[in-house]
Amino acid sequence: TYTANGTTATVDYPYPSNGPGTNDSTAIALGSDGSLNMTFWRPQRLPLPGETESYYDVGGLHYGLTVDAIVNSSGEEQRPQTEAGCTLTANSGLEDNTTGLNDSFATLAPLRDLTLTDQPANPERTVSFTADIARCVSSHLPGVSTAGLKVRVSLLAMGEPLPHGANRTGLSFTVSLP
Repeated sequence: TYTANGTTATVDYPYPSNGPGTNDSTAIALGSDGSLNMTFWRPQRLPLPGETESYYDVGGLHYGLTVDAIVNSSGEEQRPQTEAGCTLTANSGLEDNTTGLNDSFATLAPLRDLTLTDQPANPERTVSFTADIARCVSSHLPGVSTAGLKVRVSLLAMGEPLPHGANRTGLSFTVSLP
């Protein structure tokens, strides 16, 4: 689910090709606070030899949200100079991940899963956070007016940091600021 502008919406599967957030014209409308709350299932994997369930929730991941691009009302696109990680507030199943990590990883993945091991898939086990997308845009693209912007963002799930990066997956979608 996601909550924006005081309204909670459930994402159904299969997700329609023109569903909310799939492109600039179907952007998820944020309220005046510029925030988005997301509740979602952990990424899943197929069973390993000897495991009996069909799917397993992947635990111990680091989560983040990045601003990939903004699009103004004239359709002009602007991208941040580097990966633009947003500050997130953990709601359930997650905790702050910024202590003791290098700055770039902590910026991209500021939250960590409280469930550290993979477990049989369970739709009741979700994680949740809130992102202030308007603030994120302002901090990475200073001087840009956020009024009426379409913002392309990516939800990231990342493994442990390695010397040259981290394994990660993402889901991209579009939101609109008032």
